[in-house]
Amino acid sequence: MRPKEMKRALLCKQLYSGVLKRLIIRVLNLVKPVIQILILFSLKRLYHVAGGTCLGLVARTVDDAGIPLVRSFVLKKYIKG
Repeated sequence: MRPKEMKRALLCKQLYSGVLKRLIIRVLNLVKPVIQILILFSLKRLYHVAGGTCLGLVARTVDDAGIPLVRSFVLKKYIKG
């Protein structure tokens, strides 16, 4: 590999590592409160509150990307019977 290609490959590797690290941190920051909320509200048998809160946390993290998944789930389980 030529020096110019090696430099480009190293920059790509550093960029990928940084993006991956930020993604992992975001996922971990989401998972911990979700588990805490599920445990807390499950002990109190407030499943609807736990579900709504978790859905809110996920929506805050993935923005509009989760809407098709939630919509299809709701349509299958609750509207169509």
